[in-house]
Amino acid sequence: MPKKSKREREPEERLERLLKKVRKLNAEVENVKTGLNKDEDGGNKSPLGDENASPNTNNGVLQSPPPRDPLSPEGTESEGKTIEEEDDETIDDDNWNKIIGEDPSSAKGEKLSVKKDLLKIWQFLCRDGMSKEKEEALIEKYQTLEELAPPDLNPQLDSILKETAKKRDKYMLAVQKTAAQGLSIIGSIMTNIYNNAAEGMDIEDVLSPLKEAGDLLCLIINKQSKNRKAFIEPGLAKDSAQILKNTKIDEFLYGKDLSSKIKETKALSKEGQEFAKPVVPSKNLNTKSPNVGRRVAGNTFIGGRPKQQLFFRNSQQFVNNRGRSSRGRGGRQAPYSPNQRTSQ
Repeated sequence: MPKKSKREREPEERLERLLKKVRKLNAEVENVKTGLNKDEDGGNKSPLGDENASPNTNNGVLQSPPPRDPLSPEGTESEGKTIEEEDDETIDDDNWNKIIGEDPSSAKGEKLSVKKDLLKIWQFLCRDGMSKEKEEALIEKYQTLEELAPPDLNPQLDSILKETAKKRDKYMLAVQKTAAQGLSIIGSIMTNIYNNAAEGMDIEDVLSPLKEAGDLLCLIINKQSKNRKAFIEPGLAKDSAQILKNTKIDEFLYGKDLSSKIKETKALSKEGQEFAKPVVPSKNLNTKSPNVGRRVAGNTFIGGRPKQQLFFRNSQQFVNNRGRSSRGRGGRQAPYSPNQRTSQ
């Protein structure tokens, strides 16, 4: 049972204190009546006179007070306290509560109550949503006020956004349109009630649109739950995401029995591995060394064959080679003349 707040407990506690005071006053009245009856019979007269007579004395002899019922409420109260003292305690308690403030653990906010059959319908719509045909019929039934319509995406950005970003924005736009339609319905009902306050309105004209506005709010909750899933699942492993897709929304986004489903899936996967054929790793002996053809320093290679370097002649080498070919039998080089190349 939920703990009552201080505001809810205060009337009960004050009533209980008042009842205790009333019971104590009734007990004192009964004692006075008993004493008066005895005085009339002459059984409680004091020899010192009526003015000094004590209700607990008989002919100057101290008498014990009349017995009290141990089950009576006054028997449990402290006999030394008077009504004024109890009033002072009540005032002190109120001042104390004002000083220390309210209990932070108590529930805050006004407690609302909804009929069970209506609450059951809305709970189903929040968790399972509505069929596409019913949702379209509900959206077409009411027009959204232009002042409450959500903003569209600028065409300059629509042309450069990726396809995933466009889909996400389109989804969020649909959610905003549903909220704007529900807000339009509520505002229209409030206006009609105010304008027809003197004549009155049929209760069905008020409750029927309000119920449908509540249906639209339930659809928003359901769509946002799906949107939360769409942001969570891409960051998970493939096997985990597959498990989450088969869950159903309740008080938890992926269901309260998610732990048991994970254990069940792991157990089935382990049993399936026992029937699978073991894979023997292949031994490839023709693997190449990772250092083949790698240059270490300069023209030095480790493993493999170095590339053949190409050498180009310059003008001086060409002149020397032509000089060698023109040597005589004696081995001496003939003198070079600029016209030698052209003469040949």
